[in-house]
Amino acid sequence: MPQLLIGAASGLTVPNTYAVADIASTLATATDNTVVTFAAGTWTGCADSIEFPAGVANVTLRGAGRGSSRINCYGSNARAFALSALAPGARLEGFTLYGGSGMGLGSSRDGGCLIKTSTSDLTLKELHIFQCRVGGSGTFRGGAMHIGGGSVVLENTWITESTAGNYGGGISIDGGASVVVADTSSISTSTAYGSGGGVYVAPGSIGSLFAISYGAMEDNSAAGSGGAIFASAGDVDIRNCLVADATANSGSGGGVAVAGMGTSLSMIDMQMTRCSAGSDGGGVAATGGARVTLGFEAKLDVNTASGSGGGLSCAGTDSVCVVSPRAAVQGNVASGGGGGIMVEPGARLEMYDALVASNAASGSGGGIGVALGASALLDGVTNVTSNMAGANGGGIHVAGSAELREARLMDNMATDGAGVWIGTGGSVNGTRWAASRNTASSRGAVFLSTSPGPVDLSGGHVCGNMGPVARMGLNLWCDDPTGAASLSLTAGGCGNTYVI
Repeated sequence: MPQLLIGAASGLTVPNTYAVADIASTLATATDNTVVTFAAGTWTGCADSIEFPAGVANVTLRGAGRGSSRINCYGSNARAFALSALAPGARLEGFTLYGGSGMGLGSSRDGGCLIKTSTSDLTLKELHIFQCRVGGSGTFRGGAMHIGGGSVVLENTWITESTAGNYGGGISIDGGASVVVADTSSISTSTAYGSGGGVYVAPGSIGSLFAISYGAMEDNSAAGSGGAIFASAGDVDIRNCLVADATANSGSGGGVAVAGMGTSLSMIDMQMTRCSAGSDGGGVAATGGARVTLGFEAKLDVNTASGSGGGLSCAGTDSVCVVSPRAAVQGNVASGGGGGIMVEPGARLEMYDALVASNAASGSGGGIGVALGASALLDGVTNVTSNMAGANGGGIHVAGSAELREARLMDNMATDGAGVWIGTGGSVNGTRWAASRNTASSRGAVFLSTSPGPVDLSGGHVCGNMGPVARMGLNLWCDDPTGAASLSLTAGGCGNTYVI
């Protein structure tokens, strides 16, 4: 029988039977403002049975500490927690939960160790949830947990080594739910055989939120897109944390993939590093009208794409990617175009006082690639420096349209157009911009193809570059026979070196 804790208001303790069923039965007797405790040791016999009592507020289930109190679901072929009747203020604290599985739960397999469908809030504090799994035929989500309503806050909680046969190796989110990961919490070493190795936000989840701050997401992987996070609805907010070593094996967004109108990703004072994608966007991929903001002190560095966009791929009609002051995209590699950033047809890139540095593309656009039908704005002393393209456009490759306002293209390398390459139909408007110390192995720091679109490079400086003998009396190569381009470069031609 549950025992009343003498001297502690509204306290219950679970008898030391080490049976999960007794945790469930004791918790069921709780009243408002009750703390239910269970002892150190290993508790077994999960049967999808632990639930908070309906309509009872501010109830806490507390173990003797993470690593001390352990709920072991191995052998049960079930999860431990099925939370559908939560009242406000529910908390789970101080224990380890592992081995849960949705495999034996018929069509209700979402959430390997925990499923929450209640619209009330839940806090998880100082838990370790690991080796949970869902799978089988059909669509099943949330290796460790599935959150289908309300809000969940993780405080100093770890989710590791969990697996989903489809989506969300660590957590899946649906039904407009919000999950906030904070206070040194982490989601790591989890795998999805679909998309969202760490976290998956389901389509149609209008109003859903996944936010992580002062935490980490490391070593997650997805067979599809979104090695760490995949969201096709709602908002994703990442700040003051690390996203590292995530992999999207055959899809886009090695770190994060966001897709669809109304889906947004915001990153502030964070680092995404060593992530890789089998397709586009080694760090981040945005498609289908999604919006990405790389905010203050956010960094995408040393990421790799087998396709285009080593750091960031911005693709699809109405997708917008903004790189804000003091944000940086650096040291990324793409096997296709856009070593740092690739802007695909229909998408737009806006950069303000940002840095694109030391990226490399085997194709064109060592720093930035702007495809036909895409647009880009480089404003506010944005520096594109020390990038390298195996083909053309060491700094920026423009097949679509670009505005260069106070952009600085420096120390870049390419075959043609080491600083900027402008393709047939490409449109560039330059104001107070500069190309300096760039090296072209063939033709020009600035290269204009045959029949470009409207090009006005007025007010620009092309200085101190190295390349072959160029036309127009400066390090610029123009294949435009119509003479339509305006090439009145302010102080143009200063200090360029021509190598025959």
